[in-house]
Amino acid sequence: TENSVGKYCSERCLKSSYPKCEVCGRPMDQWISTKDGRKYCSEKCFEKTLPKCAVCGKPVDGGVSDSKGNVYCGDVCYTKALPKCCVCGKSMQEWISTSDGKKYCSEFCFERTLPRCAICGKPVDGGIISDEGKYYCNKDCYEKSLPVCSVCGKHMEHWLERDDGTKFCSEKCADTTRPR
Repeated sequence: TENSVGKYCSERCLKSSYPKCEVCGRPMDQWISTKDGRKYCSEKCFEKTLPKCAVCGKPVDGGVSDSKGNVYCGDVCYTKALPKCCVCGKSMQEWISTSDGKKYCSEFCFERTLPRCAICGKPVDGGIISDEGKYYCNKDCYEKSLPVCSVCGKHMEHWLERDDGTKFCSEKCADTTRPR
């Protein structure tokens, strides 16, 4: 028989015919429906099915994702998740990486971490390290740090030295200054 609830015998029978919420299972006479046909009793239940932002944890409907599959609610959270330059702290989508795993946003920041040439002050990436632990960007700068022969002016890695501190590159140069 039909009554105020239509062709159902009671309000309870009528409600049992309603679609059920995908999350909580409650019967619904009104619902939120998604493109794929899923129905939810409230925005709260719908949000429970959404992926969560990898930074702030808010439900994400759309948003931004990265190559690792992380989802972000927007550009602000996405930027917070990016690697940071180890020198200036800037968020980076591209970077220079070193063998020790450090990341730099630019050549400028990378060079700021390098030792400086003891002669010209340029950054030294490789170069020459003296026995005293000083850095030189190239052979010319290294040679400028060496003592000079008192006679011929040649830079010397090995030398002869008199008691008075005078240095010579060879016996030949030393002999030229001895009294006869």
